[in-house]
Amino acid sequence: VGGGMPLVGEVRYSTAEEAMQAVAHLSGTNLEGKVISVVQDGGCRDGSRVLVFNLPDSIERHTLQEYFSQIGTVAFAGWKGKGKGWAGKEGPSMHSKFGAAPG
Repeated sequence: VGGGMPLVGEVRYSTAEEAMQAVAHLSGTNLEGKVISVVQDGGCRDGSRVLVFNLPDSIERHTLQEYFSQIGTVAFAGWKGKGKGWAGKEGPSMHSKFGAAPG
């Protein structure tokens, strides 16, 4: 991935408790050679979502999901904002139909 914004991961758990466990146990751990930072997403009303910073550029979505599933049930794992691997692959109609997930 070229310049631009650093990759920020977004992981949603089934409960806020799992999200808090992820922050406690996975922040500061090594994922594919990078020490990641995990914080609870303040914009998530039910507290079940965390944001992951300092991800390696080459990480795949399934790797993110597997890594975070050691804490609990991952309902969603992906990229914050403009999704990695989605840019330019579909038109605006797809974006409006599959906009950001609520939460």
